[in-house]
Amino acid sequence: MAYESHHIVCTRTTLDLDDTLLRDATSAIARDHLERNEAVPVYTKTFVVESALKALLREHAARRLSRMFGAAPPALRSVWASRSFR
Repeated sequence: MAYESHHIVCTRTTLDLDDTLLRDATSAIARDHLERNEAVPVYTKTFVVESALKALLREHAARRLSRMFGAAPPALRSVWASRSFR
């Protein structure tokens, strides 16, 4: 069932997520908050999945910019080097 919220159409979707993967992703997001000395909010599965998708889109956008304009920023070089899905 779709509903409208602030002019964005949202649709409920059923996902079959690996429990370990979801737990690891939640822990990684919590560590990021702690490293920035931010309060760690209570995470919903939706929040974790949306955060992961946003991070993926940011990474792909940074790679596109890197290809268009030159080298990647130093902070991203180490992240990309550690990823196996280049």
